[in-house]
Amino acid sequence: MKRWHIGKGVLLTAARCARELADVGREERDIIRSEWLLGWVFVRLAYKKDERITGNLQEAELHLQEALDRCRRINMVDYEADLLLAWARLHHAKGDRHLAKVHAIEALAITNRSDFCLLRADVNNLFAQLEMDDGNWQEAKDHAQAALADAICDGSPYCYMPALVKAERLLDQIKRFYPMEISH
Repeated sequence: MKRWHIGKGVLLTAARCARELADVGREERDIIRSEWLLGWVFVRLAYKKDERITGNLQEAELHLQEALDRCRRINMVDYEADLLLAWARLHHAKGDRHLAKVHAIEALAITNRSDFCLLRADVNNLFAQLEMDDGNWQEAKDHAQAALADAICDGSPYCYMPALVKAERLLDQIKRFYPMEISH
């Protein structure tokens, strides 16, 4: 599988442009989505251990809070799980696994109710990583297997490849510490 690598400057420029365009159109949905996008770009930059990690995390927090506040103010639940996952990833990047789990639990509850299986795969992958970080191998395995099941969707070629690859990678890591049978 080929992975495309886009420079961080391009991502940030595109996200800022999306925010400017959202202001022009004044559609609340577009503003929420662009704030989420800006927040997520800053979280990704923090994960990459950019030299401005603290500033990136602060920027991420501002944009994600703005998006979540707007989302909840107009009762727009279709972006809320994405936002909560971004919040969970923000706290994971900060090293606060407890708050990461709190937000991931909320995101997982929404994805379970709404059957957003692709997003649920992402949430379960993050949960698996968090549980691995805490040494909870059974829980990590359960979340990684749940992510794998959601990512498989209708099978190849109709699968969510990024989550599938991530789940398989997590399961391989877990196997080193926790013997198991992997079910597909």
